[in-house]
Amino acid sequence: MRYNKVLIVSTLLLLAACRDPGQATQEEGAATPAPAATETSEPAPVEAAKAPVERKTTFVTPVAGAISTFPFAYHVSVDREVTRKGTDQTSREVGVEFLDTNVVDADKAVAAEFEKAGFKQASSEKQGRAFRSVYTKQGHGDVLVWVRPGAPRGERYALQMPEAKGTVYLAYPLSN
Repeated sequence: MRYNKVLIVSTLLLLAACRDPGQATQEEGAATPAPAATETSEPAPVEAAKAPVERKTTFVTPVAGAISTFPFAYHVSVDREVTRKGTDQTSREVGVEFLDTNVVDADKAVAAEFEKAGFKQASSEKQGRAFRSVYTKQGHGDVLVWVRPGAPRGERYALQMPEAKGTVYLAYPLSN
């Protein structure tokens, strides 16, 4: 019997501790306002407000020392130099979001720009919906190019421009 009383008192103390502090300020017997009527439809999805990104159409330096623009509307989303851990090898990575073309036409346009710059296409293959190409030029390291719909797989960023149809990713060594 004594055990039951202790259990009841403990339970009441726990419930009192969990009580909403706002309830303690209400007077006993005071009428509480009825909750407002709400619709039972699903709430609208909440999206994080993103600051608009200004379209960037210039590279830090010409791509592969030769290409300073592309013949389609684009946004430069990534232009960085990367040094591999454990080595002194530095490479440049450039990510471009294309806005007014498709993957096939973007791949053809990039190939034409490399040809104008004196590069030869060493290899080209279709992988799923993406194109992977390697361009070579004497006295220059190989340039790896991926043209894909949407954002690159495995990258740590999403498309910056909402109207982007896909991406062109370029990577080549700056030092050996």
